[in-house]
Amino acid sequence: TDGVPVVAYETGTDVGGPAALAAVAVAGPYRIELYELDAADLTAVHDAGDLRVPPGMPAERLAGDPDLADRTRAVAPERRLQDRSDGQRADEPGAVETFLEDEAKIEAIRDRARDEAERRAREWGFDDVVETDG
Repeated sequence: TDGVPVVAYETGTDVGGPAALAAVAVAGPYRIELYELDAADLTAVHDAGDLRVPPGMPAERLAGDPDLADRTRAVAPERRLQDRSDGQRADEPGAVETFLEDEAKIEAIRDRARDEAERRAREWGFDDVVETDG
């Protein structure tokens, strides 16, 4: 709203709020879509607490840009600044906890790292340390 992020939702994991930002921030590939809708059409979405993010959080988590986060907070409505700085309710897991609970993502990262290590070992002539499937 007025250039200040309000909600985030990640379709691949079906999570919203800070957890959605954590899911998007993990290794891609990914695509982000931005839509402009009438404010009246967004009221229910903006009121959904599990989708809300603090104003500066997307800039911090996705862009790694604290200056942009500060500028976003500066133009955010005062009521939005009352959100906890981590964007969570007390009973919600944090971004790290959410990521660590996703075993499929962790396994995918391990698989990519293993494949990359094997490829590099072959490139560098360490064929004797690369395991083969048989």
